[in-house]
Amino acid sequence: MHGGVVTAGEPRVGGPAGGGLAVGEPVPASGRRMLVFAVLAFAHILSQFLRHANAAIAPDIVAEFGLTAAAMGFMTSLFYVMFASAQIPLGSALDRGKPRYVMAAFMAASVLGCAFYATARSFALLAVGRALMGVGMAVILMGSMKILSGWFGSRRFATASGLLVGISSFGGLLAASPLVSFAGAVGWRTAFWTTGGVILAAALLVALLAKDAPLANTASKDGRAPLAPPLKRGGGHREGYAHVMRSGAFWRLAPLIFFLAGSLFAVQGLWGGLFVRDVLGVDGTGLGVYLTVMALGVSAGYLLSGYVADRFGVARVTLVGASVFVAAHLALVAATWVPNVPFVFVVYAVFGFTGSVNVLVLVQAGLAFPSSLTGRAVSGVNMFGIGGAALVQYGMGAIIALFPRDALGSYPPAAYRTAFLVVAAGAAAALAVYLPLAKQARRPPARGPTGS
Repeated sequence: MHGGVVTAGEPRVGGPAGGGLAVGEPVPASGRRMLVFAVLAFAHILSQFLRHANAAIAPDIVAEFGLTAAAMGFMTSLFYVMFASAQIPLGSALDRGKPRYVMAAFMAASVLGCAFYATARSFALLAVGRALMGVGMAVILMGSMKILSGWFGSRRFATASGLLVGISSFGGLLAASPLVSFAGAVGWRTAFWTTGGVILAAALLVALLAKDAPLANTASKDGRAPLAPPLKRGGGHREGYAHVMRSGAFWRLAPLIFFLAGSLFAVQGLWGGLFVRDVLGVDGTGLGVYLTVMALGVSAGYLLSGYVADRFGVARVTLVGASVFVAAHLALVAATWVPNVPFVFVVYAVFGFTGSVNVLVLVQAGLAFPSSLTGRAVSGVNMFGIGGAALVQYGMGAIIALFPRDALGSYPPAAYRTAFLVVAAGAAAALAVYLPLAKQARRPPARGPTGS
């Protein structure tokens, strides 16, 4: 790969996005491009808001319905189960239809889910509502990347994708104290009626404003080709995914996002807090500070990784970031032998920052295929990321549970040492599989004018 274009048969890990702008072609007007980005970012904020909303209103729901912790956990997890289940059909829908209309249609399911939630008088209706929310929000990131690949082209696609995910983290913040305060003032049912109304407005904005960019050739001007030829007209759902999964690039990206996203979400969402408590003896407010530092590192990484990747090469930045991420696992292993509070504080920030390069794996999936396959390629790879989030978290727990707890209920440092070593080994193996793809990025993309 040279200067963001590839020779025939090479994955376009740094080249033009399928269906996007070829190198040297004019970029769409900045104002319209940023309007499309703003609408998609707004939708993504709502996706993150719904993902975390149950935590804020859980006490109210538990009190009203008398739910056990197991029931509440099951109902909450339905969002992720349905989110994952929707990836395959939505990828095909995005490739075969207009992405903005597909997004709006899926988002309508979340509106319906909020209505079920707000009117539920039984656990079953709560569960249905939560499941519909997951279906509706499953389309946001995949649809946004499909649209942004055309509006931003290869030189700015990673920047736009990283900013989109970074900005969406504000949705998680809105689902914390602001939601607690709002639900306390108007009731949790009214809060979800309001949320459904906002999602409906966002769906309409997506349908009206998030139009595809002006069409450009999928091959660059020197005639070089993408990784795989476009799917033949009339190619079906199964044929399209088979086309993607026969690609070597797909199987170099999928294991990497499995461990990058899986480990990041597992540690940030659960095991990072318990590690600090059991290994460092820090709890309460102090524990929260560690998790906040990691969360800030994640947000900063998402905001900056795309920009850096567009300047120095998506595959190169992914390789460096993922390598440091593996090293951060080993640093935590070292901390189980010699606990050091300031050291772990720094490692948590680095862990969050470098773990965020998982979004660049999705960017590469979007860049590696022509427009007829982009939705299926990105959603297929993302399926592994979602699977990793569930399986790595469970797997680390299964390993840690092999060790006996002390009288206070804490696991020994050796439990966390073993878990982090196993995950680090898996991530290192995934990096080795990915390495041939990264080596094709021999130099950064050209930095000539790209329009405004």
